[in-house]
Amino acid sequence: MNKASSDLETESRNLQYVMMERPAEDEISLIDLWLVLAKRKKVFFFIVLLSLVVGFLFVFSKPLVYEFSTSIEVGTQPTNGRGEVAIESTQTTLAKLQEGYIPLVLASHYANSPEWTEAIDIKASVAKGSGIIRLSVSGSERDAEIYKRLLSDVVEKIKADHKRVSSLVVNDLQLGIKKKENIGSQLINESILMQSQIKRLNKKELLLNKRIDSLSEFVKTNEKLRLSASGSKGNQDATLTLMMLDNELRTSRELLAELEDQSYLDLADEREVLRNEISDNEKRQLENMQIIAKDKAQLSNLLETRAIIKPLKSLKPVGTSSKLILVLFAVAGFMLSLIAVFVIEFLESVKTAQLER
Repeated sequence: MNKASSDLETESRNLQYVMMERPAEDEISLIDLWLVLAKRKKVFFFIVLLSLVVGFLFVFSKPLVYEFSTSIEVGTQPTNGRGEVAIESTQTTLAKLQEGYIPLVLASHYANSPEWTEAIDIKASVAKGSGIIRLSVSGSERDAEIYKRLLSDVVEKIKADHKRVSSLVVNDLQLGIKKKENIGSQLINESILMQSQIKRLNKKELLLNKRIDSLSEFVKTNEKLRLSASGSKGNQDATLTLMMLDNELRTSRELLAELEDQSYLDLADEREVLRNEISDNEKRQLENMQIIAKDKAQLSNLLETRAIIKPLKSLKPVGTSSKLILVLFAVAGFMLSLIAVFVIEFLESVKTAQLER
């Protein structure tokens, strides 16, 4: 039993020694890799060169792609004297473009141009922190006019949509201005009429003053005659004359007092009333003119939805650059050449092993 155990231990040690001494045949070193690449360098460089040639052919055969773009500014409308606000929120306008008008314009284009096979992707986006909507589409330069027309058609669709709202606002402002202008004309006519009434009062005052002066002279003359007649008492004719003069004096003084009341009181009151009415009329005219000026300013500041610029082509091509494409082809060629070299080496090793057996 002890002998068998000792023999088993001895064999185990010998096996470990043999395993330590055996070279790692399956281990691949960098030197082996380099030797394989050096052996198959023609295949390696051929595949890399072929990839570069294919890359150059792809770059020079691929048509240049440009971006065509335009920008839309959403119109504004006045709001109860609090300035102007957008006719519609930018997000609502963006949704209308993306879900409605862009697909509509593209569907119309495809229907009218059945020979067109390329897919067109018109993008609408809003720059962060702004209310400007940007429309863009990418395509070849030979179809530039088509892409520009499509962008213009989309802009016209949204302009027509917003014009329904802006037209109502414009009509309301115009009607309001017309109404205020009519009120202003009426106030001017009323002012002219009151000025004419004041002129007539002035003429009436002049006439009354003339009558007052004339009547005052007449009273003074009669007072002198009465004074002369009063010195001839006992004379029947003188007594009758005195009675007649007293009667005329009394009548003249009553008329004089009435005329003076009209001149100094009634005419003055009428003139004061008219002047107050004219002053009030002028205030109303000024207020009306201010309202008209405000409405006209709102009308002139009313901004309709518009394209800020006409559709333009980008100055440089867009998309993946030619240099990056060549780099990608070179990397792909390098990887493929490595794989091809090791696959060939592996197949040759397998073939050699089969022949040796």
